[in-house]
Amino acid sequence: MTGRMVERMRAVGARWVLLFIAVAALSASACAGEGSEVETTVPQAQQVGVVQQGEARSDGQLVLTLTAPHMCEVEGKSRDVHASRRDNDDGTSEEVFDFGHWTDVATIAVEWRVSGGTPPYTLVIDGETQDADGEYTGPSGEALVSCALDNGETYFSDRWGETQRWHRTRPTVDAGLKSVSASVTDSAGTTADAVVDVHAVRVAGGGDFVLRGGRTYRISGTLFTIPEGLDLIVGEVGEPEGGPTTQTLDIRGSSGGRAAMIVIDTDTGEELGRRVYDPSGGNSVPGWPPSSLHDFLDEFSASRGLEPGASGP
Repeated sequence: MTGRMVERMRAVGARWVLLFIAVAALSASACAGEGSEVETTVPQAQQVGVVQQGEARSDGQLVLTLTAPHMCEVEGKSRDVHASRRDNDDGTSEEVFDFGHWTDVATIAVEWRVSGGTPPYTLVIDGETQDADGEYTGPSGEALVSCALDNGETYFSDRWGETQRWHRTRPTVDAGLKSVSASVTDSAGTTADAVVDVHAVRVAGGGDFVLRGGRTYRISGTLFTIPEGLDLIVGEVGEPEGGPTTQTLDIRGSSGGRAAMIVIDTDTGEELGRRVYDPSGGNSVPGWPPSSLHDFLDEFSASRGLEPGASGP
């Protein structure tokens, strides 16, 4: 007897060992990003590299323009898992799992426009010639591009009832800068290329979820950017006894034996408290001095609600 289950996978990995326990907070704020646009122009029968926004050359014949939102929020991915029952020689039986490919990665709408050249046009966008709605052809259209930083090898299938993008190899689903590249070829063989950058924002979960330095996450609904130089970890949501009625969540990290913790309100993302200390109880430890860790936490707190690349007040 066989069945299918969906396993929700989460990005993993941590470089820092965290040495203390606490309670802390996160929360709600979302910003809709301004779109960004880049354009490339090529003369007939000649290829050129990417031309950034505002630098397209009007003397060209084939023009490709990409437009995409500033941010792409991604929460995770699903995996196809088949379960079957196997009979053993001793008369017992056991359930055996066969892990398959990945799907359900969030997408973002990237618009393309082509002018000049000799129609018809064919396009490759983010390494693919189609999305779930069909092939990329024509002078304009919209591509539903995966928010994965690295797609791996993809294909499209309706095995779950509707056509979906499937990843034959594990996609990289995390926060970071995703460069969506595209190329167009006309009927004469002329090619133009363009690239547009999108900030992938990872929706962070609780329970030791790793927040990598230099990347932006939505933590309990609120955007935060982790300063460069240190990874943090999200703890569990809690309501301290005798404390505030709001839920809180701890965000913590350590460097060379020095530990840092910040507690935020899950409703507002506001900082409720912090601690920088030596978890071993000693007076002299290597690593960041307390003042540097406080500066780090200041920068983290100041990023509350800001889109990636934005600066605080």
